[in-house]
Amino acid sequence: MADVLARVVTAASGGEVPEADLDLLDSAFAEHGIDNLTRAYRSFEPWPGARGVVVTAWVCPTGACSRTATDTQPSCRLTRQPFREIRVNL
Repeated sequence: MADVLARVVTAASGGEVPEADLDLLDSAFAEHGIDNLTRAYRSFEPWPGARGVVVTAWVCPTGACSRTATDTQPSCRLTRQPFREIRVNL
């Protein structure tokens, strides 16, 4: 899988990763118990009990892709728009 991972890293820097390579990565990681590594349709459920943790993240400004960030606010490579801020209460 090292060759697939290398292709994904190279393609990601250009902004377009072939879906077939992402599927191969998912399959390889799933064999080791890591599911949904690259899937965009993950679900979120808050932990039970009181929590005071809020996570700030940034998502695609148009909603057209699944790219996210948690460290700094990026801009869309296609539209040049800044990413939209969201907050998640954990």
